[in-house]
Amino acid sequence: MRHRRLHRITFIAAGVYNIAWGCLAVADPQWFYRLSGLPLSNSPQIFATLGMVLGLYGLLYLEVAIWPERGWSTAAVGLTGKVLGPLGLA
Repeated sequence: MRHRRLHRITFIAAGVYNIAWGCLAVADPQWFYRLSGLPLSNSPQIFATLGMVLGLYGLLYLEVAIWPERGWSTAAVGLTGKVLGPLGLA
């Protein structure tokens, strides 16, 4: 595989980022609202659930980093979620 090392570094970074973001969202689901000055959410469990999903994506990205040659479908699902999520919001 060409650029194997770059793929591994990229997916390790994505995995660590997603796990950290997910843990923060689960541990403190109101952090974003406080940071942005928005009123606190009446249903913080939605943000916590989003954090759980992103943390699980992080585990999958770390698996792709181990075997980038075999991780195309996992990476494609992650990319699709990252693209369709904002499009659905828009």
